[in-house]
Amino acid sequence: MIRNAHRKDRVDRKKSERTAILQSLADKVQWFKDHIKPEEKNCSIQDVHNLINVYFKRFDAELEQLRIGEKIKGRQQQAGAKFSRENNIKMILERERQVYESSGFGKLR
Repeated sequence: MIRNAHRKDRVDRKKSERTAILQSLADKVQWFKDHIKPEEKNCSIQDVHNLINVYFKRFDAELEQLRIGEKIKGRQQQAGAKFSRENNIKMILERERQVYESSGFGKLR
């Protein structure tokens, strides 16, 4: 009985993780779909790289707002603060850049 409960918890956790990964992928695909010009039938490799660079800059406005907010309020981020929004964004971008560069696609420029 306990074993079945542990298994159910494990299966549910894996299902949630899988759902989160698929949702993240769906969000990325939707972003690119929304930003590709519908009148263009074909894209050059340079066009794709430019679009990816725009994708990497999607958080720039939010990061700037966070920096302005910190300056206005005169707050200093605590060294031990857990995953502030700014740190979270930076981690996401770093991970995405690593995937882009390591996939070999980033080397086609």
